[in-house]
Formats: sequence, structure tokens, C-alpha cells
Amino acid sequence: MSIVLLSFFAMVLVFAMLIYLTNRILPMLIRRMITGRLEAIEQIVNNREVPEAWIAPFRKRITRQGETVPSDRIGKRAQRKCLAKLDDLIKYTEGFKLADTEETKRLMLDALREQRAAWAAQTPQVWLENALAQPVKDEKSDGEPEA
Repeated sequence: MSIVLLSFFAMVLVFAMLIYLTNRILPMLIRRMITGRLEAIEQIVNNREVPEAWIAPFRKRITRQGETVPSDRIGKRAQRKCLAKLDDLIKYTEGFKLADTEETKRLMLDALREQRAAWAAQTPQVWLENALAQPVKDEKSDGEPEA
């Protein structure tokens, strides 16, 4: 009887801790996801740049491999991944009210689609070279280029 009661209290404790952690972590993850998308939209629409968070893994991979000129394989993969992220961003923008007016939303979507067409028209090698040529932005300094 006491083992059953003890295991019941243990399960209740585990369940309560899961609920507590979910309520603490989930809002933080959602906020980070939304902020990341809004920053990506800003960087693409206003600066006509590939978001640093999108290109950083490929920049690290090229640095790690010690290449001065990125390989065509990395270029194809980077372009494909970033175009997929841009497609998701366009769908996200279409589905949610991110702007105060429909005109603003339409302008955002037009700019995103225009950038998508421009990125897709370039060869993967040229696209990656252009993306890597962007100044590296430090996330802690509100997007200002590193000195």
C-alpha cells in the first residue's frame, strides 16, 4: 500500500514539474521563434540581405573546412535551405497579420517574393559568395556590423 502511495506522489510531482517547466520554457521558445522571423523579414525587406542566422551555419562550415572559396555543394545546399526558409517566411507573412494595414502587408510580401526570385535566379556559387560577402552582424549589438 505504501509503495503505491509513494509512486502516486512521485508521479504527481513529476507531472507538476513538467507543467511548471512547460509554462516557463514554452513562452520563451515561442517569443524567440516570432522574434527570429520578424528580424529575418526586416533584414530581407529593408537590407536586401540573407539573414545572418540563416547563413551562419554555412559560414562556419566553410571556415571549419578551411576553404577560401566555398564548394559548389555547399553553395547548392545553402541556397536550397535559405530559399526553403524564405518560402516558409512568405507563408507565415501571408497567414498572420504582421502589419497595421493590408497595403503594408502587400509591400512586405512583394519585397519577400522579389528577393526570392532574385536569389533563385542566381547560381548557387554566386548566391553563396554574395551572401558570405555581407558584413557579419553581431546579434548582441542590435545588428550593427562587427568592427
